[in-house]
Amino acid sequence: MEVFQVNQFPRNLALWLVIGLIVLVFIQTMKPTNGIDEVDYSDFISMVENGNIMRVEIQGRNLTGLSSQGQGYIKTIAPEDPELIQIAVAFTMILVVLATTFIECEIILKCLG
Repeated sequence: MEVFQVNQFPRNLALWLVIGLIVLVFIQTMKPTNGIDEVDYSDFISMVENGNIMRVEIQGRNLTGLSSQGQGYIKTIAPEDPELIQIAVAFTMILVVLATTFIECEIILKCLG
């Protein structure tokens, strides 16, 4: 009388894959959300004026702000706004401007001065 043994390897492998997937999903949901949130320009300016952003970095048309609670970064793309630098200077604690051309430097200095 022959006894056939069923190969348990595929079932064990599937079980461990499901357990691994559950652990991975659990770890991902428990991660702090220090990512970068993208918002509309008008919402970004409102957050700056309300004191919700303590640091603004301007690089060309890209704006990145650090929330005043240190919970993460907020990002937006600015239209041509001549009052942007004045608003950032008036309402933030730190302003970082990364100018890439001499013309951008002249414009920034004119707005600040």
